[in-house]
Order: sequence, then structure tokens, then C-alpha cells
Amino acid sequence: MTPTIITKDGKLFLILGSPGGPKIITSICQVILNVIDHRMNIQDAVIAPRVHSQWLPDELVIEPLGISEDVIQNLSLKGHTIKIGSFMGEVQAIRVDAEREMLFGAIDLRHGNSAVSGY
Repeated sequence: MTPTIITKDGKLFLILGSPGGPKIITSICQVILNVIDHRMNIQDAVIAPRVHSQWLPDELVIEPLGISEDVIQNLSLKGHTIKIGSFMGEVQAIRVDAEREMLFGAIDLRHGNSAVSGY
């Protein structure tokens, strides 16, 4: 769900999507931010821990095994209600390196996915 296509300088740059109900946008947005703002490679961007927030319930849902305890404590001190939830989304992504004419695929390991070679 939520197929997303991003171009850079008029050329294909990222293709990604994820199922996940209200957490789809969270998953997609955080992968995009990881690649563009944090300059992560596509696989690291996809498997990085995620945090979700929505209006109701008013809480930050944090994936297990990803955010350090000191960050969680500091968020709590700032007044956030923290909930350790389940893994979010199931992003599948491709990053296009137009200069090298290469495609880099990434799978989300959260739900036991795998990839196969193809053309």
C-alpha cells in the first residue's frame, strides 16, 4: 500500500511502499527522512527503528529494541506518554543511483520478509 515515488533532478530516486494501517505514513516518511536527511543507505533506512504518533490516543508508540532508554526517559520528562508497541510497517524499497545506473533494493526484516534476484 501507499506506493511512493520520489524523483531527484527529474530522475527516479526512490520507490517504496508499506502496509500498516495508520502507521503506513509513519513508516514511509521515516524511511524517506533516513535516506535524504540522514544519508543512510536504503537497507539501513528501512530497518531503522520507528516512532509513531497520532492525535488519539495521544502517545508516542516506539518499536521494541530500537530507541535507547535515555531517549525514552527524556521524552517522558518532556511530557510525552510512551508506549512500547509492536514493529511498524513492512517497507519494501528501491533506491536508484542514476549516476552509476544501479538499483539498490531493501527489504523490511520486521516480519520475516526475504528478497530474490530478478530482472
